[in-house]
Amino acid sequence: MKILLLLILLFAFTGKSYSQQQTKKEARPEDQIRQYWFVMLIKGPNRNQDSATAAKIQEGHMASINRLYYEGKLKVAGPIWRRR
Repeated sequence: MKILLLLILLFAFTGKSYSQQQTKKEARPEDQIRQYWFVMLIKGPNRNQDSATAAKIQEGHMASINRLYYEGKLKVAGPIWRRR
């Protein structure tokens, strides 16, 4: 009977020690949750720029996207569906 009690206690403490080791092993910084933002830009009703101004705005927009990408702040960009 003493041997059975000793085995039960041994397994009880071994399981706790094993689970604590697993928790420490899984807490790596690269596995932590990261926060991402989703921004959806749509056309507004007031789009009265001429083609030269619209091209300049688009050029600045693309420069900003490229800058954010090379800084590592932008992961995905571009149209996500086709216009119908």
